[in-house]
Amino acid sequence: MQSEAGCSDDWQPACATTHLTYNAEDGVWQDWFNVPAGYFEYKAALNDSWDENYGLNAQPNGRTSR
Repeated sequence: MQSEAGCSDDWQPACATTHLTYNAEDGVWQDWFNVPAGYFEYKAALNDSWDENYGLNAQPNGRTSR
């Protein structure tokens, strides 16, 4: 979904356009992206790299979530 949100391509953890912001009130990393309806996969990458990432069910290096 990164290319739909404004990054040059998908699966780019360093693209600042899709970085999340921590909300201290609810303890959740979040943001809002205007993307078309469709099927998207995602993972959470930390520190602009895939060295540490979380996929389905918050599993380290886990498969993508839908």
